[in-house]
Amino acid sequence: MKSPEEIAMAVRTTVNLSACGINKDALARAVARGEYQRLGYGSYMESSFYSQLYPSQQYLARVIGYGRGRLKTSVLSHHSAAAVHGLWLLHVPTAIHTVGQAHGHSTPRLVRHRNSRYETEKSLGVDVTAPLDTVLHCMRVMGFEEALVLADSSLRLVEHQTLVAALQGMSGRGSVQSRIIAECVSPLSESPGESLLRLFLHRCGVPKPVEQYVIGVYGQQFRADFAWPELGIIMEFDGQVKYTEFGEREDVFGRQNEREALLRGQGWDVVRVTWDELMRRPHELKTKVERVFSRARYR
Repeated sequence: MKSPEEIAMAVRTTVNLSACGINKDALARAVARGEYQRLGYGSYMESSFYSQLYPSQQYLARVIGYGRGRLKTSVLSHHSAAAVHGLWLLHVPTAIHTVGQAHGHSTPRLVRHRNSRYETEKSLGVDVTAPLDTVLHCMRVMGFEEALVLADSSLRLVEHQTLVAALQGMSGRGSVQSRIIAECVSPLSESPGESLLRLFLHRCGVPKPVEQYVIGVYGQQFRADFAWPELGIIMEFDGQVKYTEFGEREDVFGRQNEREALLRGQGWDVVRVTWDELMRRPHELKTKVERVFSRARYR
């Protein structure tokens, strides 16, 4: 997986390419041959590099390209600033977002916001709204689930109490959901799936879990995404990232099964929740959760 820094270094504007001896005609021929991918707004990337990127990373490349070449009186904001800061986005945006005094109308590919109150900083070589302002701007245009996921991830960059106070102090559009999010945002969430599962469990009406609960078994320490120690329940979000970041799928899957066998041997009821269950089969998942807690009550 390419890092944000590697992606930023691979983005080339027409000015960059011209300095390397690639004029407009040569660039047009290179694009026609498939050697360069046009990102839009006068920015390019070698096709061999671009093809290795996930859709979210391709969006980041387009954002960086636009930020380097087209911003004059505005800065990258909202979803685009979130991508630059590395915040979690549930969906890959289709448009680049800016905020400032730039003239012109919004289009499907470029959304211009006007807001005179925000702080800016430079990240990955482009000007963006600061992390806290990025979150507050997104609160006004995102649905609840997407906003919660973003807010959880922002706690790597924004102090918890600072974010809570800012969310509680919002007024106008998005302020109602922002105050709700202020009550349930968590610095312990390690993925969008965990954030959404935490919300799902709250909506199911089950007791509040302990997040990232550490359990010692035979001299080994395991950390559970969610646990109810008094009920003997562990719940894990089974995301693909666990298989792609920590080794080959078969090896990780085998270690996971061994881990669960040890925990079950100590009396824990271990439950896995998949992305498919959470996003596409919520009614089935609710029934599954209810059965788990029903078993615990009768043990």
